[in-house]
Amino acid sequence: MFLGTDDGLYISLNAGNQWMKWTAGFPTVSTKDLVIQPREHDLVIGTFGRAAWVLDDIRPLRAMANGNVLTKNLQLFTPPTAYQAAYQQPTGSRFGGDALFNGENKRSGAMISYYINRPTALKKRRKKRRLQEKRNEKELKKWKHLLLKKSWLLR
Repeated sequence: MFLGTDDGLYISLNAGNQWMKWTAGFPTVSTKDLVIQPREHDLVIGTFGRAAWVLDDIRPLRAMANGNVLTKNLQLFTPPTAYQAAYQQPTGSRFGGDALFNGENKRSGAMISYYINRPTALKKRRKKRRLQEKRNEKELKKWKHLLLKKSWLLR
């Protein structure tokens, strides 16, 4: 499910029970209109003040919402059709608006989407390591303070 708000775009993978703000390249802007383009499986987003924005190929998000993708260690999704194309632009600027346009075109090449589920043990180890690093920093600050006091007292 997709939800456009004044605060941006939100997605839900569990029929609206939990919502996550979509921040992958999408600005925090008032989102006014959402349309799924059926042939390309793209989400076309109409915003207030930023024109139109396209989230390419939402099939991986649909698969995550419909199936057991989140429980797998690795999932490779079916890529959309890719086209080989050559672009040619005449020299100079044909229209004044050409120089002002700053949008991005769809990237060239094939788009490959995948999901990697990090094992819980690895997540726990990383969290434990970060906590230990914070403790070490606190201890180091204590020792620096004591050393500064000690060196100050020796002078």
